[in-house]
Parts: sequence; structure tokens; C-alpha cells
Amino acid sequence: MAASGVCANGQANVATFDIKVFSVIDAKGDFRPWDGGPIYVGEIIRFDSQGHDRFRARTNGCSPEGPRWDWSPEQLVRWSGDFGWNPRAKVLAPGILTVWATMDGVEADFKLVLKLEDALPE
Repeated sequence: MAASGVCANGQANVATFDIKVFSVIDAKGDFRPWDGGPIYVGEIIRFDSQGHDRFRARTNGCSPEGPRWDWSPEQLVRWSGDFGWNPRAKVLAPGILTVWATMDGVEADFKLVLKLEDALPE
């Protein structure tokens, strides 16, 4: 974190950091509406994140790698691709998944707690 409030890359320091579920893709590969309810085995969760400076303006912060994502228990999902700002995870098993992230040492404003359930019968 830059003491001046501005990072070497010209971005402002991260003061707050938000994460959310951006979309859910069903087992057939179609986007489905998600209202905060269960996410099913075989579906893919796409996350989104955004840093804000002390004035609540958007910022990418100082880290060139973007946010660091963590989750528990690890065996419930398989992450794919680069983590970055919009990682994806495929649901492998039912359970309660907790997801959190940090950016430039600032923890997300809250942790996501997601209910994962067995796949719906076809």
C-alpha cells in the first residue's frame, strides 16, 4: 500500500473491497437467475470483486495480480483459470461454502456464505 494514497501504477489505494456472486451457469452451460438461493452440484459460480478508494471511487489498487481469494471447505469446488477479479468455481459437492478475498491487505467487507446442494433431477 502506498503511503501517498496513490500506487506506483497510478491507481488509488484500496480502502474497501467488495465481493459478490456475479452469475451462475447451470450444468447445461446456460446462465440461470440466482436470487441468493442454493447453487447446485455441476453448476459454475462466477464471482466479481471491486476495490474502492477512501472516496468510494473504483480502484484496482496496487497489486498487479488482483485480489487473493480463499474458500472453505476446499473440496466443495474446483476453481478454474486465473483468480483475478472474476474467478469461476465449479460446484463438486453439497455443503456450505464460505468465500472471502483480500486486496492489497484489505479484507472484503463481508464473506460470502453459499448453500451448495445436490443437482436437481432432470
